[in-house]
Formats: sequence, C-alpha cells, structure tokens
Amino acid sequence: MKFLYLAIPTFLILLVFGCSYNQNVGTITETDSYEKAKEVAWGFIEKKGWNDTAKEGWKSAKVKKVIADNCYELWDKTYEGKEILTVLFEDEENVGVDTPLILVAPDFNEVIGYKARNFTLHEGEELAVYLSDIEQMNIGAEMPQLLYADNKIVVMQGTFGVVVYNMQDSVVTNRISYEQIKSYGISMMVASVSQDGTTIFIGNDDISMSSNEFTHQYDISTRLIKKTTQQPSNLYRPKSIELPGYHEQYDDLQYGTSHNIVELDNSFIYLRSSYWEMKHLQIVNCPYEDGENKVFDVFK
Repeated sequence: MKFLYLAIPTFLILLVFGCSYNQNVGTITETDSYEKAKEVAWGFIEKKGWNDTAKEGWKSAKVKKVIADNCYELWDKTYEGKEILTVLFEDEENVGVDTPLILVAPDFNEVIGYKARNFTLHEGEELAVYLSDIEQMNIGAEMPQLLYADNKIVVMQGTFGVVVYNMQDSVVTNRISYEQIKSYGISMMVASVSQDGTTIFIGNDDISMSSNEFTHQYDISTRLIKKTTQQPSNLYRPKSIELPGYHEQYDDLQYGTSHNIVELDNSFIYLRSSYWEMKHLQIVNCPYEDGENKVFDVFK
C-alpha cells in the first residue's frame, strides 16, 4: 500500500511539470521568432535605403501574424494563403513616404516581400522620387507607354505610375506613383504632357480624354503638384505605330517594345525590355542614318 501511495503522486507531479514546460517553450519560441523577424526586416530596409524614414531601433517594431493574400507583394507565391509575419516600423515625424510593411517567412526567417504604405501629401508639396518598389515590379500585360520625349528627357507611364528620365544625367528625376496620387482623389491615373515638356496633366481614367478634363498639374522642374481648373489646349502626342517589327523605317524595333515612338530631328525614341521585369526597361534612341543606338537602363 505504501508503494502505491507514493507512486500515484509522483506520476501526477510529472504530468503537471510536463505541461508547464511545453507552454513555456512555445512562448519563448514565438518571442524569439518575432525578434529575429524584426532584425531581418531592419537589415532589409537598411539595404534598400528605406531606414531614413523609420525611427532607429528595430526592437520597437510591431510584428503580427497574418494570412498572405493578394494585398501583399509576395516574391514567393507559394506563401499565398499561408500564415506569414508582418513587421511594422515606426516612422519619423512628417515623412512624405511611410516605411513599407516588411513580410517575413516564419519558417525560414527570410524577407519574402513588402507592402507599400500611405503617402502623406499636401497641396503644393513636392513629390519624392521613390523607386525602391520598382525592383520587384513586373511590366504587366502592356509595355509602358511614352508620353513625351526630346533630346534631354523622356516621360513615360506604366505600372510604376509616371516617371521622368533625364538622358543627359542617366537618372530618373521625377515620379508620380499610383499610391502617391491617391491622396489627391485620383484612383487610377491618366496623364499627358504639355507640348513644351514642362508640365504633366493628371486626371482619373474615367474622364473623357477628348474633353481634356484634368484635375491636377505637375511641374517637372519643381516636382510640385497642384489642382487645376484651366484645361490644357495643346498636349504632346507621341506617334503610334502598328505591331513592332513591320516598319522598314523603324527596322530596329522588335517585339517587347512600346507601341508608340517619339520622332526627333535625326533619330527616334522608343521603350523596350528583354524580360517582363520592370528593372530591365530601357530607353533606346535610334538614329535614322548609320550610327549606334544610345541605350539607357531606366531603373538600374
């Protein structure tokens, strides 16, 4: 009897101890995983140069478990519909562009994507040239289209919004993204450029372009945007062409190019890409007579 009396309490004690230990392990593991996610996410935004908008100290970031859906820009589509971690960093005061939400895989503790956040813009404010999100952007169903070009700049529109590229300095100088322009009540942007190449006129895509009902204008030199009530009377129109590859005078054109060009005095300009990733987009200045093409990598 004494043996049974001693064995039963011992067995019970072992069971209680075992459950308590498993609970502690789960809590420690989750906390440790969150800390690693913060650290990995912080290293990612430092690499991208996004840390100038975030407050120092990655430990103060907030981590949440979410189910990945089409609202997130996932590089690995196998995570769609699965549980992932989101890491949110606190922003500095009065920043124009919020630090993106970073997505981390909980199983491998790797960054698997991000989600752009709100842009805080005000009337007459300068639009920041924010390009980091374009690195993982696909071209989509259609090639970007030329809006304007001269011997110095090229203005184009695509899934990135509208950008201005300076061929003399080989750099993107301006960008109006779809996220930025939402602050002005424009859900889907349509744009045209003035004949002199100084102003971009913007409106919603549900407007009638024939009536030129634009709601805002953007000054390329100052990067300032403001409302407009006066509609432009004369807009620049690039030349549309048929399917590339069928024109003797444009024999340089191949598939994977834009369906419009800009003709200059001694050359013409068009867009092309060898892959369906936006980072491979190029501007080509092709001479009519013998000579080498001038090629510019837009986002490299």
